[in-house]
Amino acid sequence: MEKLNFCRRSGYLVGPGYTVPGDPVEFYLGEERDVVSCTRLICVSCKEAVRVERDPLPQGQDFRTYACACKAHHQYKGLRSADDDDEADPWLPWKCSGHPIATLPYNLDGVEIAPATDLHALVRRTLGGWSPDSARPEERESPLGWVIKLYARLIGTGFDQEVTLAWISTVAERPNIGALGATMLTFGAAGRSTTGRRRADRASRRR
Repeated sequence: MEKLNFCRRSGYLVGPGYTVPGDPVEFYLGEERDVVSCTRLICVSCKEAVRVERDPLPQGQDFRTYACACKAHHQYKGLRSADDDDEADPWLPWKCSGHPIATLPYNLDGVEIAPATDLHALVRRTLGGWSPDSARPEERESPLGWVIKLYARLIGTGFDQEVTLAWISTVAERPNIGALGATMLTFGAAGRSTTGRRRADRASRRR
């Protein structure tokens, strides 16, 4: 059976101003600085893939359309999870169908990640304040941002643990980074860290 990565809370639907990734590998783990749309939603009723309206949206349009064969939804400001059972929103029969595992070499924001890449050096440099020019603004606001993205993209490749070890060793040398960062990365995939989940949940309540 194919290995896949699944978005938190069955995937998120996002309104204007949020990111719809172009890379099918990208999923929302729950710890990232930027909450992104799930691009691999599937309908449990009609079994069809959900189509996501991509940017640029028509001028003046204040929503993003998601649709399958039996259901359409306009997502206005903010975001919502596909499993949201808020009475103010109609139930959506959609869920994340899984995102493919990255294949190395893999290009992440202009940085080529290969089996021979020195991930320890890359993590150390990033936690020192560097990030790729093409990283999203939210990922460049903190030294943690892009490393979390790197970790998430490598889940399932076997190299995610190298990022974890590099993170922990760097935090041990630089206590100013904070123990929380090491905890987030170590336990993020297991769903034990709450920082990113709370961020997404707060944003969904602002829709």
